Amino acid sequence: MSSHGISSTNYWKNKNLRYDDNGTYHRIKGIFGNDINKYNVYVKNKEYVGGYFTVKFYFKDKYRNVKTDSVTRYIKSHETRKFSHQKVYDDETYYWKHNIVSHSKIPKTNNKEKIYFYYR
Repeated sequence: MSSHGISSTNYWKNKNLRYDDNGTYHRIKGIFGNDINKYNVYVKNKEYVGGYFTVKFYFKDKYRNVKTDSVTRYIKSHETRKFSHQKVYDDETYYWKHNIVSHSKIPKTNNKEKIYFYYR
């Protein structure tokens, strides 16, 4: 075998935790007949360690004004958590999106343990 692979100590250095995400929107009627808009983002931590994630919500109105909100939570290894934002009497949101930031890093491997990834 050739040794022209990538050493794990260099490859994983300063890498953020990997995740999957899915955003949903629901409109429901409140107790007084008002509209309640619920924006949910489900984030799954794909790593073997827990870490902090922030979901940033962006809301754009028809005049292109953007309002933002963010929620930060700790997600355990291989766990899925729901991040929510709720708006009551919201007739002005024309478009919404989300962005996810992983604040935690993948831990480095033990220096005695060398793991190499090889190209095919």
